[in-house]
Amino acid sequence: MIRRIAIFSLLILLVVPAYAQNDGFNLPAALYVLTNDGSIQRYGQGAEGISTVSPADQFIIDFGVAPDDVWIAYRTENALTLLNRTTEESYLIESDLASVPTVRGRGDTVAWSPQGDAIAVTTLYGGRIYINSIPSDTPANWTFTPLDLREGAFLQLLWSPDGRFLAAEVEDNIWWIYRRDGQNMQLTSAIPSAVGAAWASNFELVFAPAEGGLILMNLDKANTQTILLGDGSTYSLPYLKSGGELEFFGRRKDDTETEPNFGWLLGLRAGSATLDNTGEVPVNLMDLRWATGGEFLISFQEGVFSIVNPINGQSFALPVSAVVSYAWGPRLL
Repeated sequence: MIRRIAIFSLLILLVVPAYAQNDGFNLPAALYVLTNDGSIQRYGQGAEGISTVSPADQFIIDFGVAPDDVWIAYRTENALTLLNRTTEESYLIESDLASVPTVRGRGDTVAWSPQGDAIAVTTLYGGRIYINSIPSDTPANWTFTPLDLREGAFLQLLWSPDGRFLAAEVEDNIWWIYRRDGQNMQLTSAIPSAVGAAWASNFELVFAPAEGGLILMNLDKANTQTILLGDGSTYSLPYLKSGGELEFFGRRKDDTETEPNFGWLLGLRAGSATLDNTGEVPVNLMDLRWATGGEFLISFQEGVFSIVNPINGQSFALPVSAVVSYAWGPRLL
């Protein structure tokens, strides 16, 4: 086990040297992976090591990790269950109506609100929200109010930082935005085209239309849209870093040398309209997602899990095989 952890750390260090510390590279948060045998493994930070955190008698389809890094909501073929990974206690949330995700590995299909008081899941018909209707210190004592959302088969779910809004992606880059009002979810906006979206604040969503440009939408001001960048370039994968810098990939439409599925790493600092060109080479953007913190990317294709340096595109597969889905624990500041 010690040798496996050492190899794991060394591979990351080789792949992303820009982010290494003097005492070796540490993951920005605990990494949870779901393997095709239906079990969840947790790759802890530092000397925590690797552990299996799911019941041996359950075949898990998808899962989400609570903000406290203790509770896990997971689905099997016939139930949605809460699991305390430290005590191994489990509690049934839903049985017959738990449904299953339409896809896995593309984004969060079981998404906890940042405050840990609601769980959103994708279903075959759309989505389902479980809201804690009676305040309690632990999810084990919650009373859930389930709500169905039926605007198409959702692919992934993104809560706003304060848990007041929920963005849901469906096929063809379409997004639906819901506002949480107490125990209800109200459809408040639709985005007909967005190649990636990210919350810029509790009420502002940044998205990149497929036809080009980068737009900021203010949900507290009647969905007012502000053009951050014009449509002379196409952009994708926006991500807001903790320091307020917005990073994303771009490619000019008149660029005949860069391949269509590639892009250069760019950035916009808070309060600035000047682009930072930080990429050294164009990066292949197929099946990439930002790792928590935005320091590197994850490439997830056919069960192979790789770290990708967004600046130079260098990548290396981690010693994690047969992965079908993954999630991050809370980021330590």
